[in-house]
Amino acid sequence: MEDNESNGIPIPPKQNPTNPNADVGIEVSNAEFIAAVFAKLADGAVVVVCSKPGDPTQGGWYPMRADKMSERLLPSNNNYVNGASIKPLADGTVNAKSEQVAEHHILLLDDVGTKVDRAKLNGLVPTWEIETSLGNSQMGLVLDPPLKGTKLYRALQNAIIEKGLCDAGANGPVRWARLPVGINAKEKHRDPAGKPFVCRVKQWNPKLGYTVSVLVDKLKLQLALPDDLPVESIVGAAHVTSESGDKQGHKKLTIAQLQALLQVLNPNMGREKWIIVLMAVWHETGGSAEGFDLIDTWSSAGKTYPGTAALMVQWKSFRPIEKPYTAGTLIAMAREAGADVAVILQMADAFTKCETVVVKSTAAKPIAATPTMVKPLVVTPASTENNTSILHPLGRYSASRDLSLLEKNMVEQKPLLGDIVLYGDTTVIYALANTGKTLIIIYLIIDAIKSGRVDPSKVFYINFDDNSSGLLTKCRLAQEYGFHMLADGHQGFQAKDFRTAMIAMIDTDTAKGVVVILDTLKKFVNTMDKGSSSEFGVVVRQFCLKGGTVVALGHANKKLGADGKPVYSGTTDILDDFDCAFTLATVSHDPDRGLKLVEFENIKRRGNVAVNAAYSYSSLPQGNYEGLVLSVQEVDPTQLVPIKQAAELQSELPVIDALNACILEGINTKMKMVDTVAKRTAVSNRNVLKVIEKYTGIDVQKHRWTYGVGARGAQIFELLDLPADAPPGVPHDPVPDAPPTAPPGTPLAPF
Repeated sequence: MEDNESNGIPIPPKQNPTNPNADVGIEVSNAEFIAAVFAKLADGAVVVVCSKPGDPTQGGWYPMRADKMSERLLPSNNNYVNGASIKPLADGTVNAKSEQVAEHHILLLDDVGTKVDRAKLNGLVPTWEIETSLGNSQMGLVLDPPLKGTKLYRALQNAIIEKGLCDAGANGPVRWARLPVGINAKEKHRDPAGKPFVCRVKQWNPKLGYTVSVLVDKLKLQLALPDDLPVESIVGAAHVTSESGDKQGHKKLTIAQLQALLQVLNPNMGREKWIIVLMAVWHETGGSAEGFDLIDTWSSAGKTYPGTAALMVQWKSFRPIEKPYTAGTLIAMAREAGADVAVILQMADAFTKCETVVVKSTAAKPIAATPTMVKPLVVTPASTENNTSILHPLGRYSASRDLSLLEKNMVEQKPLLGDIVLYGDTTVIYALANTGKTLIIIYLIIDAIKSGRVDPSKVFYINFDDNSSGLLTKCRLAQEYGFHMLADGHQGFQAKDFRTAMIAMIDTDTAKGVVVILDTLKKFVNTMDKGSSSEFGVVVRQFCLKGGTVVALGHANKKLGADGKPVYSGTTDILDDFDCAFTLATVSHDPDRGLKLVEFENIKRRGNVAVNAAYSYSSLPQGNYEGLVLSVQEVDPTQLVPIKQAAELQSELPVIDALNACILEGINTKMKMVDTVAKRTAVSNRNVLKVIEKYTGIDVQKHRWTYGVGARGAQIFELLDLPADAPPGVPHDPVPDAPPTAPPGTPLAPF
């Protein structure tokens, strides 16, 4: 980076094509931004980011490694990058704490345009400016080179605050800076419609960096250094010299690595950029013959190739300069071309040297042989295939290139909760209120723990659908069996923290084996909003690809479907994005016996889950919740069919009785029967017609009436003469007897 703003070429804001006067900001992705700002990292250091939904002043700050997350940050979140690079802990996780700081890379100026007058900058051009609320900007100055000592960084921060260039409270060694793609969802910055402010880049000068001495001079700062920090440290921070590098402190690349970078770049890039590539290679190779051979071969594939002699004249015209183009320029160009630079450099470095190599270029011009020339990357069909996949804009993301990552996170798809939830799946269950979904899921969790199918310490039941008494009861069960119960407002937990925690588990590879139950779904995502549901589905999918399992309990519409079954609530996005989906409905309820039977019916499946499953439980008042859990029993599928038939007949009896009455009254043609019974029973015409057709026939064991054909083909209905042993009511209900309920305080016995 340059340490004098006059050498930086600001990138102008793009214009709205429909309204040239409307400033819509400069288009910079979060990944691009991070790569440019943190171009120089100490060995082992990483960049960390944080993504917060909703009001960013609420909840904690969870740092995540940018190398894993920068391209996956949701644009609908408040997105931040820490101004310091961080040394990961021994287990690979990261903490944004002062003791973990590797180097300081950014100096921030807050509230420019509102609290801070731009005139105070004395014409200083920032590395970037992001408008974070209407008329209010955050400016960033890249420190080049980065500062290794926190003391000097704090002194610089204090001097900035003293000068009135930043809010007095905006200091500290691990400050978070806004990223270009994201929102500011603070309540005070929302528009009249309640929509958050969308951040936009106003200035972007990615090559612009500053030494401490230049900042002190340009901003007229009074730098108060601690007694143990000598003034020479300011000068010492200006440049870093490396025996294997140059004045900018970057490590010299090998000929093979330079060659690999050139293979990514198109020589038809225009003369200005082409000259920059020549200057960078000249600087990296010291103007050597090897460097010229690389440039000559690469340029010869271009349409404007001037020939070897003319190119040599250009090559020899270069001279050492104070601020040269370096390998960093080539790396940045390769990244812009979509290449995975880290992989390219690693592969190139792995090739061995040979005595003599002559390879024809695309222009059939031989490369001069030298004793130290390395083998080009393209030497065999196999290496060509591998290199193409890396250099291709999509090939760099190929999951099949490294199966070890998939194998590491894969979990076996085996039953987890009964036969309805598999490990590693996303499952959503829709039900009306008071159907028993919470009760049965808790029963299944405990059953899975007792049978050893799940580690209870990795089960997290997030309960946002309970009162204090119900929560306490369920927490006691959770404590007894070793799983976790989380609730709104307890231990500072809020719904928005769930997504942040999910992203943190994805980033740190700690999702494997974790089971999360969301009760209920609508508390964590707006199921009526397609965008919100889709984004939620993306995060959940990434979590499960890392070995996690998610079960979401959702509400069904109060109005049943035309088939009398529950209908999921919300848009189709959750249903589309989840692996499996079930509805849970009451099959029968016998208040006298105190027994309710419910059925899970699958409406989407990607794994070997049950098509349906049924459970019964006591509906009588219980002395404790444990007794209610004890009453849950799985119903044998062979029993389910006659039970459902009996329940269906029970629900149809009012219509059957009304139809019998109509026929006896002489209302005996089909459409008149439909209209009359629909009014008397408040049942839809369609359902009345279904009952008429279902019980029409001559079999007295199954039917209730038959018909003859009258004038003009009219169907005239008459009742069948039913035998005495075929009552029109419901046959014996084969629901299993309710198990005895446990008295209050009874410990939960094995199932």
